[in-house]
Amino acid sequence: MPYEATTDLNENSAIVRMKACLSKFETEEGRLKGFAFKPSPTDILVVTSPKAGTTWMQQICHQLRTCGDMNFSEISEVVPWVELAHDLGQDLNADQGGLSPRLFKSHAWKPHVPKGGRYIVCFRDPEDVVYSFYRFFDGWFIQPKGAVSFEVFAREFFLHRDYPTSPMQNASYWHHLVSWMENIVKKGGGQEDEDVLLVAFEDLKGDLERQVRRVATFMGYTGGEFEERVRVATEHSSLAFMQRHRDKFDEHLTKEARNEAMGLPRDAGRENAKVKEGGVGAAAVAMSPALREAMQRRWQEVASESLGFGDYSELLVWHRQQQVGLNGSEP
Repeated sequence: MPYEATTDLNENSAIVRMKACLSKFETEEGRLKGFAFKPSPTDILVVTSPKAGTTWMQQICHQLRTCGDMNFSEISEVVPWVELAHDLGQDLNADQGGLSPRLFKSHAWKPHVPKGGRYIVCFRDPEDVVYSFYRFFDGWFIQPKGAVSFEVFAREFFLHRDYPTSPMQNASYWHHLVSWMENIVKKGGGQEDEDVLLVAFEDLKGDLERQVRRVATFMGYTGGEFEERVRVATEHSSLAFMQRHRDKFDEHLTKEARNEAMGLPRDAGRENAKVKEGGVGAAAVAMSPALREAMQRRWQEVASESLGFGDYSELLVWHRQQQVGLNGSEP
């Protein structure tokens, strides 16, 4: 689990194999135990659609709470993945070595995420998300590398995800986004939920230090250590720093634990690093006009109906305007 439905009997055979692997990525027992977890009011969950800045935000938060500690094998060792923790032998109720706040990550949409904590929700242009998703899967879940084209992956996997009918299914990018955004957008007036911080991937790229400051404030840091925490976390969350420590952000613990259970070679995907350039608009060169049109139709069918934004760029403009309203300065 989670279950990845096939599109039809004519679906690309490599996509069928990929979905079969994904359906064994997490055990049903482990996933349900994760969703049954009860966070404390001070716990913070980094919540994203896949490939929207999850690892980056895990690193930012951990560096802020430790003021720069890098003594971990892989980031999900110190910021556990809710849905996968049980299958990796991690106890979500552990005190995380006495660190505060406790940190977790999840790709769950709002109806399924464990309730009771606080949430940092990262979001990103769906075109860049699907392109990053494909590059990360190609050579790991997609075997052999290159067996599925980007176009087929986008149409038969990314666009095919929909409204989850059970906790065993992942929400589509658009349903995930709407589930976290809808109430905040409807509130209006420039006020975010006090227990939810929205962070755009594009703003992390544009002004990392400013976004680290927002996260530090949300995490409750004040006083004399605030500036030092921000300085160190900004440095340790830079692309250059994370690339120098890429083995700490490559999901190797997950691959070692789950590859064979999925029927994959034990070393599958070991070269598929999470820390890449992460460019804004990088998908433009790979996306056909027809695929871009299909992506936009899906935005209009799901996101526009619920959020009122015609496309992602309008959402990003709105989000940045809220920061001006909250802080009195440009984002």
